[in-house]
Amino acid sequence: MWLRLHLVSGVALFLALTAPWFIAVARANSEFAEFFFVHEHLQRFLTTEHRRPGPWHYFVPLALAGSLPWVLILAYGARRAWREGARNAPGFSWHRFALVWAAFVFVFFSASGSKLPSYILPMFPPLALLTGWLLLTLDTRTLSRVALPGAVVAVALALIVLVGYDGLLARMPTRSQPPEAMAAFGGWLKAALTVVAAGAVLALVAFRRAARFWGAAALAVSMLGGLQLATAGYDAFSATRSTSAMLRSAQALAPFAADAPFFQVAMYDHTAPFYLGRTTTPVAFRDELGPGIDAEPTRQIPTLAAWIEQWQHLPQGYALLPPHLHAQLAADGIPMRVLARDSRRVLVSRR
Repeated sequence: MWLRLHLVSGVALFLALTAPWFIAVARANSEFAEFFFVHEHLQRFLTTEHRRPGPWHYFVPLALAGSLPWVLILAYGARRAWREGARNAPGFSWHRFALVWAAFVFVFFSASGSKLPSYILPMFPPLALLTGWLLLTLDTRTLSRVALPGAVVAVALALIVLVGYDGLLARMPTRSQPPEAMAAFGGWLKAALTVVAAGAVLALVAFRRAARFWGAAALAVSMLGGLQLATAGYDAFSATRSTSAMLRSAQALAPFAADAPFFQVAMYDHTAPFYLGRTTTPVAFRDELGPGIDAEPTRQIPTLAAWIEQWQHLPQGYALLPPHLHAQLAADGIPMRVLARDSRRVLVSRR
């Protein structure tokens, strides 16, 4: 394979297609090359500077969940795919290539100093190819045996949530999410798991009746439907995941003064600038904004003390800050008028 990849001409063509954009951006933004190639790639992989290390098994549950509803079929058939994947005339086996592809992505990012769920997305296309091959080559009796544990788990989980969700909700901590949001999401979750369980049972019946296509279709469609329902239900958390409702509520009586600064203190919510339609000034906060702050330090206030000094002399201003910090500053007598609040943020004005 390596001898047939046209490495020299291929790399030249690749650079001709991609390099002009990077060169143009780097010329327009002097900090781009260091930020993109060093900070976002080398440092993200080799160090824990981004503060998202995660344990070695971080991606195990994500890989299992991302392989649903085919995870049991893949677990059963992976050895067979490696053993029986026929090589073509030049000696290439796409089955083994797909397994190595998926395994390499998983191991590579498990070794990274920074971990986020989306990193392992490239492992799923080759697993999808293997799943299709296994669904076509495994006999339906084997498929029914493999599908049985999944159906049992899906039905049990659906029953637990249908019967006991309210009881589980009463035991859950509510600091980050209000109980009413969790309750609203419960209806969507129950519907989603019911659809998934029904699809798993239908697939089991279809495989036992040698209806290979309908079994695979039941699994695929029910999982897609369940995910769509759960995603739609996630809107129940919009009040805490987004500043849209908070900003609308704060401006119900009067819009924000256009010439007054807007600060984000000891936090940074990326939805605020979007719904405000203007930039905000971070205060005593770096995180992933660090490289941008280093490039343009005048666009932030580095310390809480410096912000308090500026805030107290403003005729008008607005600030978004965590509840615990608001309580602390209010106790210290810092002038703030609460315009809106939720479990994660407090929005205040200078007057």
